[in-house]
Amino acid sequence: MEGSTRLCIERALKLPLPLCSKVLFSKLGFCCYCTCPAIPVQVVVGGAVFDLTAKVTSSRILCEGTNRGVLQTSLGGVGRNLAEVLARLGLHPWLITAVGKDDQGQKILQHMRELGMVRLGCEIVGRV
Repeated sequence: MEGSTRLCIERALKLPLPLCSKVLFSKLGFCCYCTCPAIPVQVVVGGAVFDLTAKVTSSRILCEGTNRGVLQTSLGGVGRNLAEVLARLGLHPWLITAVGKDDQGQKILQHMRELGMVRLGCEIVGRV
């Protein structure tokens, strides 16, 4: 298994299940903080990455030298993409993943926060 996949699975096994869409709920099926019935949760285990795409804009590519181009960034990873789709459909997916301890990892976490995704399963790894 890849290192990040193994880390995600090990992390998933340590987390309490199930989750309400907002808070942990008791084994009786009710939220710990109110009496709402437990809401089914979508758990996604997978990657969350920060993609960088470089495209050359000149019609002629120089093999030795500098080529004009553009650099595009986007959030990716199959697990993160799936969890984002679920969140945009009004659900509250729980993404279990690992992100770097850097600016790109923080951007991934910020985007998850903006979508209202549950981030309890996100492991922050590495050094700055």
